[in-house]
Amino acid sequence: MRGTVHAVAGLTLGFMFYLMSDVSLNMNLSQLALYVVFLPYFYLKIADILSLVETRRLGESFVEGLKVTTLYLLLFIAPRYLLQEKYPLIAEFEVVFLNFLDYLFSNIVSLGLVLTLEYSIIFSMFQDRKNGRNRFLHSLFFPVLFFVFNVYLLGYFLNPLLTMLISNIFLTCSLIHLGLDAISVEGFYPLYPLSRKAVIKDYIKEKSIIRKSEKVLSALFYFINILILIPMLGAIFGIREASILYRLPSPQEILSIYVLTILLPLPLIFYYGSKVDKRGVVLVPRRCPNCNRIVPRSSIKCPYCGFIVRRGEK
Repeated sequence: MRGTVHAVAGLTLGFMFYLMSDVSLNMNLSQLALYVVFLPYFYLKIADILSLVETRRLGESFVEGLKVTTLYLLLFIAPRYLLQEKYPLIAEFEVVFLNFLDYLFSNIVSLGLVLTLEYSIIFSMFQDRKNGRNRFLHSLFFPVLFFVFNVYLLGYFLNPLLTMLISNIFLTCSLIHLGLDAISVEGFYPLYPLSRKAVIKDYIKEKSIIRKSEKVLSALFYFINILILIPMLGAIFGIREASILYRLPSPQEILSIYVLTILLPLPLIFYYGSKVDKRGVVLVPRRCPNCNRIVPRSSIKCPYCGFIVRRGEK
């Protein structure tokens, strides 16, 4: 599925999680650097490293690991060292920057909204990092293992409530991503590495049917998300007209709409995709070039006019 489709899904899910979450987000500068800058970058680099390891580009994966380490040193170790050395310019910059952030998150935009949108958009798209065809990232094992990693490892060192919120955002966005890819030419590999079969593209002979349904579904998905976003924006930013026009959907309703939208084209895809012969050619009636009547495929002579029909002729 196109990246813009995943991005729109992430945007909608970000607003949804913001409206349903009640985690207190009073953070100091170090916590802001951790949750707003470092962790999102860390998650993206995990996806990059897994993609590079699967394609056996180990040298490049090592470089990506060095980038994560370098960012950690710049954000947490270097400022601590400079503050210990009592550089007055660094201390003044910290005060000014904290005042700016306090004004920003108090009067312009909510920190919770920034975090939920950031993580939702990242988690909706990061499975397509690098080459976009990483089979392990498109398996069911990856979201389960990564969710456990977030909850039980990162949750031990970080804020457990905020870590649980991030983990739930990841699991939801990741499963929606897999569902959208399942009905596209990309496909997803539910049991990889145990099985290399992709759902549903490896079960459909005529790939053009999947491409056509993907285009129609993309347009439908954009339209549905616009209808969902209108009351959400009204509720978040106090736009009364938007709240009057549409009722604010619950998280269960939004996820149910997503699931139904993903399942909607499956009957048509399997119905038309099954109308192919063993050579992968769509079955069409074989007609006589002389009288244009249907001729049985096993016959070399038209039963109506007696015209000799060559075996390769339709």
